[in-house]
Amino acid sequence: MEGVEADDLSQIEEVEKTQETPEKSISPEEHDDEVEKDCHDVVTDEGLGGNPPKELKQVTGRGVTLALLLRDKLIEPGEEVLSIEYLGKKFVADLLPDGKLKSQENVFNSPSAWAIHCKKVVNPDKKSGCGWGSVRYKGKKLDTYKTLWLKNKGLVVPTGNYKCPVEDFTFNVYNPKNIKAPTSDDTGEPIDHSALPIRTIPSNCYTLVQCSTVSSQPFSVSMNISSLVTMDLHSHASSSQVMGYLGGSWDASEQELSIIAAFPLFCCLEDTENSAKSEQYVRYFMEKRNLILVGWYHSHPRVSPCPTIFDIDCHMEYTYRVRGATYQPCIAAIFSPFRGTGTEGRSEFNLFWVAAPSENRTLEYAKPIKVEYSVKNDSLNDANVLLQIKLISAFYKEMKNGIRCPEDIEPEFELFTRNNRDQPEIISDEFLGENFDGKREKTFFVLHGFAGSGQDDWVIEMKNSLLDQYDCNFISVDWSWGALPDINRPIDPVPSSNARVVGRMIGNIIKFAGQQTELDFDSVHCIGYSLGGQGCGFFGKWMDTKIGRITGLDPAGQIFEMDDIRGRLDKTDANFVDVIHTNTFGSLISSGTKVISGHVDFIANKGEDQPGCDGLLVDVCSHERSHELWNDSLKNGCSPCSGDECQEFGMNSIDFPGRGVFSLITNDGASGSFCIPNLRRTEEMKWKNYTAVVPCVSVGNVSQLACDLIIHTLQMKKVGYLYSENVHPFVGNDPYKTITELEKKDAGGVTTAIDIYCSDCLAVIQFRTPVYPRRSKKLVQELEKFLKQFKEVLILSGGHASERNDKEINGPPYRLLTSQALEKKQKDLSWDYLERRRISGVGIGLMLFDKLEKAVNAAFLVFFCAEGDNADDGKMMANLLMEYLSFEKNKWKIPPSWTLQYGSNLQKSCFR
Repeated sequence: MEGVEADDLSQIEEVEKTQETPEKSISPEEHDDEVEKDCHDVVTDEGLGGNPPKELKQVTGRGVTLALLLRDKLIEPGEEVLSIEYLGKKFVADLLPDGKLKSQENVFNSPSAWAIHCKKVVNPDKKSGCGWGSVRYKGKKLDTYKTLWLKNKGLVVPTGNYKCPVEDFTFNVYNPKNIKAPTSDDTGEPIDHSALPIRTIPSNCYTLVQCSTVSSQPFSVSMNISSLVTMDLHSHASSSQVMGYLGGSWDASEQELSIIAAFPLFCCLEDTENSAKSEQYVRYFMEKRNLILVGWYHSHPRVSPCPTIFDIDCHMEYTYRVRGATYQPCIAAIFSPFRGTGTEGRSEFNLFWVAAPSENRTLEYAKPIKVEYSVKNDSLNDANVLLQIKLISAFYKEMKNGIRCPEDIEPEFELFTRNNRDQPEIISDEFLGENFDGKREKTFFVLHGFAGSGQDDWVIEMKNSLLDQYDCNFISVDWSWGALPDINRPIDPVPSSNARVVGRMIGNIIKFAGQQTELDFDSVHCIGYSLGGQGCGFFGKWMDTKIGRITGLDPAGQIFEMDDIRGRLDKTDANFVDVIHTNTFGSLISSGTKVISGHVDFIANKGEDQPGCDGLLVDVCSHERSHELWNDSLKNGCSPCSGDECQEFGMNSIDFPGRGVFSLITNDGASGSFCIPNLRRTEEMKWKNYTAVVPCVSVGNVSQLACDLIIHTLQMKKVGYLYSENVHPFVGNDPYKTITELEKKDAGGVTTAIDIYCSDCLAVIQFRTPVYPRRSKKLVQELEKFLKQFKEVLILSGGHASERNDKEINGPPYRLLTSQALEKKQKDLSWDYLERRRISGVGIGLMLFDKLEKAVNAAFLVFFCAEGDNADDGKMMANLLMEYLSFEKNKWKIPPSWTLQYGSNLQKSCFR
C-alpha cells in the first residue's frame, strides 16, 4: 500500500492480533452490544506527565481523526476504501483527502457519523454507532490504525499479556503541574457535573465535582482490604497531600479489575528528583509481585474526597495510558483523612473512574463516575503489607509535615483528686490508677494549647479551684511534645493534626473507664484552651455516647475555620458546649476562631484587643485572656443575672436558660477581677419592634452607599455582627471615623463583612463583601432565620439599568415590591410596582424576599443603575429610604471612608 511502510504493516498485524477475540455466534439483537463494547473513547487536555509536541496537546484517544492518519501516511484517500457491515448489510464509502467520508453523495465528518447513518438505514431505532470499532479501511478496522498511530506517538501502554512494561509504568504524578492540593477556600461545596462550564470558559481547577452513578457498570472491581488500609494509613501520615499507585490485575475476557495492593510514593511533593527514585521502587515491587498498574490514589487532607476538575483531567490522561488494546479501565481513589471523622472515626474516601464526553461535546469535561466494588478480606499480616506500613511510619516520622503517632506525641494523662492534689497518677486507656473513681461528681479533662504544657500556671490554678468546689477526677492532659511548632513554619498544621490524635486518646480512656467503673458520661467535662479546645471537640466526636460538656477557651481558628463541623469544635460534640472568644479580631494575628461553635458563645469585648493588653504581644495577651477569665469566674463568679434570656459566664452557664451569642464586657483585671455584671444577648435581641434594612451587594453598590449615609448621619451605633462562612471574610477600620480618630490608641471600631447598626427601632444589616459562588442559597437560609424576628424587613438592591423595559424606562429609576400586608404602604407612597421577579445584578435580593414574603412584613426596593461612581445614586436611594420609613429627611453627612475611595493617599491607619 502506497504511503504505508512494511514496518507499519507488520505493526498493524501485531495490533490486530491483540484485538482479535474468538468468534462466537450471536443474535442480531446482541450485535450492537458486541460492537459498542469496545467503544471506550477517552478525552483529556495536554499530557500532565510532561510537555508533548504541539500537535498532541489536545490529541489523545478522542482527538485522533482520519485527517491525522492521512497526514502521517498511515492511510490514504481513495474510492470505496471504507466499509461497514451491519446485520448482513454492507455499506461502502470514499475517503476524501480532507479526512471526510462520502457515501451516495452524502458527506460525513467522522466514521461515527457515517456508522450511525448506516445503522439507522437498517434499524431506524438505532441511536448510536461506534465508527472506529465497526468501520474498516481496506478490510482492517479503523481502530487498528488509531492504536498504531497512538503507539507510534508513545501514548499507548501495550498490554499484550496484560503486563505493564517498566518504561511506560508511571503517571508521573509528582510532576510540578500535578501537585496542586485543594483547600476549602478553593473549592466550596461539590457541584453536579452538569453545572460545570465548557472548557473555553475560565473556571477554578479546584472546583469539586460530585461523582455520578450508572445503572450498570461496564466492568467489575474488587479490592483487597489491605490496599484500603495502606491508602488510609498513608493519607493519615501527613498533613499535606500524598500520592501513590494501585497494582492489580485485569481480566479482559471477564471484564474484571482486581486492586490487589497500594504502593505509596515516598517523597515531598516538590521533590521531583526523589520522586523518580520512589517510582523505581514501586516498579520493582509491583513487578516482583507480578502486578500491573490499575490506578492511582491521592489525598485531599481537609476537603471533600470528590475529585476536582484538575483531578478529572489528570485521571483522563492516566486512563488513556493504561487503556491499551484491551480497554483496561483505570481507577482513582481519593481519601479525606482530616476533613472530619464522624462518631466512628472513619476516613471519607471516594473510588471513581471517568467517562469521556460524546464526540459532539468535546468542550465538556469528562464525567467522574462512582465505582461499585467488592472487598476481599486478605491478610494484613502479609509480609508485603507489613513492609508498606513500616516504610510509611519510618518515612513520615522524620518529615516536618508528618503526623506523629501517639508514642511520638508522648502525651501524659495526669490524674489529680482530693486524695492526691499534688502528686499526680499517670493513667491510660489500659490503667486508671488507684485514685480514679467513676462515681465522683465530675470528671474533668483539661488541655493546654499551642506550645503549652500541663504544668502551665493557669492549669494548676484551674485544678486547685475545681478540686476545691467538686469531688472530682481532674486529668491534666500534657501533650506538650505534640503541641510544639516547627520553627520553619509559623502556622504549622502538625500540632493541629496532633490535637485530633490526643482527642481520640482521651476518648479511649473514657471508653475504658466506662467499662471498668460506673462512670456516667454526662459527668465528663472537657476544657480546652486554643488548640486544646479543638482537641476537646475531637474527643467528643470520637465518642459513641455524648459526653456532658465541652468548654472552649478561645478555640484555635485559622486552619480549623476551613473545615466543616466534622473537622472543628461544634455544639454537636457534647450535650452542652460553651465557648469564650477573646482574640477573634486581633491587631496582628487572630488566634481564636471566628466560628460560632457552641450552644452558648461569649464574645469578650467584641473579640478585639482585651483591656490591659497592648504592645507587640497584644494578641498573645488577648488569646490568653480566655483562660484568665474562666479561672476568674471559678473564684469570683461572673455576671449574675435572672430572667428567661439570662446567661452567666462560667461553670454555671449550663444551668441558665439563655442560648445563643452573648456580649461579655470585662475590665483589665486591675481590681482583682475581670468580670463586669450584665450580659447582653446579641443574637436574639428584642427585634420584634425593629425594622430591618438589608442592603444586598449588587450593581453599583448603591444600597451600601445609601446605608452608609443613613448610618453616619443618624449616628447609628454598631451593636454586633453576623458571622457567615458564605461571604468573603473582611476586617477593616471603622468607615465612619476620621483619620484623626482612627490614629487614637483606643479608636477600636473594627468593621466586618456583615455589621449590625441600631438607632431607636431601626436596624441596618450592612453588607461589605460579596457572596461566595454557589453559596447564595445557604446565605439566604441564614438570613431568613435571623430576619424572621423583626417587625418589618426592607431589602435594598441595585439592578442593571440596561435591562429596564419600556415601562420602567418611562418612569423613575426605582421599583417597589411588597408582601400582601404592606400593599397599603405602597399605595400611600405612590411608588411604581415591580412587576417582574427576574432582574440581573440584584444579588440575593429577590431570593431573600421570596423567602420572607409570607413569614414577615417584607418589601424589596430595586434601584436601576450602572457601575461607576454611584454617590449621587446612593443619596437618591437614601432619600427614598427615609420616605419609606417616614423619617424626617436630613442633610446627609458624607462618611469619612468615601474620601478614600477614589485616588486618595492611603493612610498608615488602614493597615493597623
